[in-house]
Amino acid sequence: MRGPDKQPRKRRTAQEIAEARAPKPDEGLGEFAPGRVSVVVSERTEEMATDDSLNAFARDVLRNPQYREGLKARMLAGTATPAETRLMVELGREEAASQKPKSTMAEAMALASTEEIEVLANVSKRFIAKRDGEEFDDRYLVRQPDGRYGRFTLDQVFRLAEQGLRR
Repeated sequence: MRGPDKQPRKRRTAQEIAEARAPKPDEGLGEFAPGRVSVVVSERTEEMATDDSLNAFARDVLRNPQYREGLKARMLAGTATPAETRLMVELGREEAASQKPKSTMAEAMALASTEEIEVLANVSKRFIAKRDGEEFDDRYLVRQPDGRYGRFTLDQVFRLAEQGLRR
């Protein structure tokens, strides 16, 4: 490769590259960043706040009517701090999750066998295809009594099930 002066550039050696990349002790991390700082981590004590107490404190602050009015005004004006915005979002998610009842389908899926889940998935695929006006292979992927899998229509599935029950 040639440099701007059209003279061939000297290829740098691996040692020169490593020296250029190595941090220099006097420079720190850069012009705008502070130098290296050693961090001291203290042992957790019982006096330190737990997550539950911090959440309780945040809820108490948000329940204060004066703070709510000020926060609402800051949110509407777009001057809320990022911390206040995150706090609002997190508390909103927690409240929504606590108010949302568990669906009966979620409870059913927890109790269903893998075959039952496959049948429900096939029924759902069929429904979605019909709703969207798409072609759908109306045969179901079913495990036969001999252990092999095959695609069968609903009538064939019932016949296979009857054969399995007769055994």
